[in-house]
Amino acid sequence: MLPPKPSSTFPSSEGDLSDRGLLPDVESSSTQNYDTAQSVEEHRNSHPASQQNPDLQGKYPDSWSSTTQLQLESASSKTLLNTLPLTKAIDSVNEATLTELDNKYATNHPDEILPDLEFNLSELLNIASLAMNSPCNDIELLGFGLYNKVYLLTFSDGKEAVARLPYNRATSQYRLQGDVGAMKYASARLPEKWKPLVPQIYTWNSDPQNPVGQPYVIMEKVKGQALSTQYSVLDIETKAYIAVQLAEFTSALHELGSEFNGMIGGIYCDGDGFKIGPLIRNWKSDACQWSGVDNGPWKTTPKFMRGQFRQLLSLWQVYYLPQTHSDGSRHGVKVKEVIRFIMDACSLVCKLDPRVIMGDPNADTPRAFVHTDLHTGNIFIDPETARLSGIIDWEAAGVFSEPFAVRVPKWLRGPDVYSPMTKLGAVDEPNREWFRELTILRDRYCLERGYLEGPGYHQALDSYDELHKLDKCVSTNMSSLDSIELRKWVSEMIKKK
Repeated sequence: MLPPKPSSTFPSSEGDLSDRGLLPDVESSSTQNYDTAQSVEEHRNSHPASQQNPDLQGKYPDSWSSTTQLQLESASSKTLLNTLPLTKAIDSVNEATLTELDNKYATNHPDEILPDLEFNLSELLNIASLAMNSPCNDIELLGFGLYNKVYLLTFSDGKEAVARLPYNRATSQYRLQGDVGAMKYASARLPEKWKPLVPQIYTWNSDPQNPVGQPYVIMEKVKGQALSTQYSVLDIETKAYIAVQLAEFTSALHELGSEFNGMIGGIYCDGDGFKIGPLIRNWKSDACQWSGVDNGPWKTTPKFMRGQFRQLLSLWQVYYLPQTHSDGSRHGVKVKEVIRFIMDACSLVCKLDPRVIMGDPNADTPRAFVHTDLHTGNIFIDPETARLSGIIDWEAAGVFSEPFAVRVPKWLRGPDVYSPMTKLGAVDEPNREWFRELTILRDRYCLERGYLEGPGYHQALDSYDELHKLDKCVSTNMSSLDSIELRKWVSEMIKKK
């Protein structure tokens, strides 16, 4: 199912020709060395944000605009076309067809199955040359993730950029708009110290009918290496140094997001400014695009959480239910039991309202800009100095309430293990030493957050632990051991409450 035709309220393309120089994560299976704890939460990675909350009808647009014109900020396209020898510059790379690029990558990565993606390569390189003010003379397929192919572009002046094109057209338009909006917002609002960590957007277009034939974004090549590729060679003190830097960065990030009238949702470009809109989270299919799905924005944390469970129920009813066997199961899991679990978990939402937890009618008022996907594949470092060099994959970032702002990043989540005798569940026991190290790193992270934000940080982190578990119910793999433990927790919480 393709997204509904966008309106003209939000721009879907823009060129930003200021040049800085940082590689969005390729997400290839050859570079994603995620740990066991993270893989449970990251098993889904697609959520089209195309519908608005029924509670907000008339207040926010229910679709996003679609433009095919590049809006070049520092020079007109006509002037550049008259001054750059674009056709001559790309003749040599036109010989390297998309199939040849795929074949070259497949030769070096024989165990990976490349997704198909067709687009107008010549048009993409023309647009990239315009945006970079230099002819493109080389292109290489860097890799692919669950939803995008990523190409490295090299220009005649020695500069490099990355072109990312989604191969899942059903979810591409809104994911790209949310990704670009979040990065541009972070670049515009963060203190100067942290702005270099956000990839620069050179030009983009989310309209599937654009001249390239696919939505695309051309952006800065991130410096350094993904933390996931360096993790095994780093000692614990170096990892702790990275965790402290991440605490400083997230603390600065969470100072943002208060200008959207208390709404929870994703951030989208709106002319020279920004607007709040539907929130993209990590869903597996386009099931959440059908009319009536609650994609936000939302006024309160309970409405946001209810929206997440509505989406999860939709995912199972629309996408998974038709895949069930005659006995009503899918991958050994009874669909009826999963739907009941979703309903039971959602019944806890109002009881875990921040206002109820904290006993304060204003506890659900603070808002913060949060990057919700900070795992080791999305954190880039300088291998020589271990300093942060880039943060990527901003499509799930947005404005959230305090419980989600104080939560530790995905990289550092796990059970506390302070002793060899600490009792762990069946799903965690095989990774005891890993969690023991994570406990040390998490404490260093939280120490820094508390230092920067005061004692209220630790109080909030402890107070919202049950709400964090409830949010995990939304993202867990229903066929995993972890989901069994969450089902037990939900049952105990229902009895307790």
